[in-house]
Amino acid sequence: MDVLIVAVDTRGGVQPYTALAAGLRARGHPTVVAAPEDLTWLPEQHGVPALALPGSMQEAAARLPSSEGMRGLVPRGMQEEVSRQAAVRTAALLEAAPEADVVLAGIGGAPIARAVAERTGARFLSAHLHPLGPVTGAFPGVLAPHVPRWSGRAGNRLAHRITALAAAAPTRPAERAARTAAGLAERSAARPETGALYGISPQVLPQPPDWPTGHVLTGYWLLDDPGAALDPELEAFLADGPPPVVVGFGSMSSADARRTSATVTAALRATGSRGVLLTGWGGLALDGDPGPGILVRTAVPHDLLLPRAAVVVHHAGAGTTAAGLRAGIPHVTVPYGVDQPFWAARVHELGAGAAPVPRRRLTTERLVEALDRCLRDGSLRERARRLGAAIRAEDGVGTAVSRLETWAALDPRQ
Repeated sequence: MDVLIVAVDTRGGVQPYTALAAGLRARGHPTVVAAPEDLTWLPEQHGVPALALPGSMQEAAARLPSSEGMRGLVPRGMQEEVSRQAAVRTAALLEAAPEADVVLAGIGGAPIARAVAERTGARFLSAHLHPLGPVTGAFPGVLAPHVPRWSGRAGNRLAHRITALAAAAPTRPAERAARTAAGLAERSAARPETGALYGISPQVLPQPPDWPTGHVLTGYWLLDDPGAALDPELEAFLADGPPPVVVGFGSMSSADARRTSATVTAALRATGSRGVLLTGWGGLALDGDPGPGILVRTAVPHDLLLPRAAVVVHHAGAGTTAAGLRAGIPHVTVPYGVDQPFWAARVHELGAGAAPVPRRRLTTERLVEALDRCLRDGSLRERARRLGAAIRAEDGVGTAVSRLETWAALDPRQ
């Protein structure tokens, strides 16, 4: 079974697809990851062949004035650019002519992946990092998470229908552009999907009993690098005192990153905490030395850093949420928008973190209150620890690969 994974995402999204690709290759299935050109280093670093899709995710993010208050999957004003890129990337991928029996993608890569699969005769399957798909009453839709509790399962099902509409509307133009670039008719003639994989832990979301059998929460697709190590200065910092609070907002940008950094450092001082600040793609920005007890880095592998932290403060992106839950430490979530309020609410409901502090409401006082809860509440810390142990006992990649092998065996084309 030759597999192509189309990962149009930030690093937090490309990383789990790289883990899945590495698992497939370890079981003897040739697998290639197609990713934006600034992120192909990640699969290559883990021995997975990569195809570069034109365009940089970081440069695209830098063109946004801020990530605060994001509502849609495609930022306002960027629809035309996203469609143009979908066409260019589809053409580039078809020109590279990767051999594939199966093409996998999540919401970001699906417009390209579906067109490539149909054009080449491969089978397309969804491989999601979010619970997008059939309607369920088990939990609310990822893009409409704040349904009233009294609405129960009916409210959750309605939120899934709203999510489906919100996800489809901005991706249709990109899908049309990709199909045109592939020389396909506007509407697909391919058979509908009969299943989908979700790189989500059933410890975090229950496997919905009302989902079709083929839609499976496999567990997280986690990527470790046994040969990786922290830089000497960070290693010495961690060894020289109590576990720090790790603060980072990943690929999020801010209209006033310096003010955000001042808010964070003031909260660390107020709680007497040491800190590691991860500036990422612009969520934080500091001028000069932040002072004693605080170390600044652009990015650090979460699997190495978070297990040695006291608390993680983050934007509640799917990848960072998974890494923090796996580490078994408490969370302070500061969601910016899109899927992040869903994951932030879920962490709180699981008892593994303080109540979310939406990015627009972030103040030193609110952050101090949330940090105090995470640092001092022993029962919260114990719940986070137990949840982390349960997640670490899962084999999400192995489960996903086994399911793909079963589907391939049942497909007469494989």
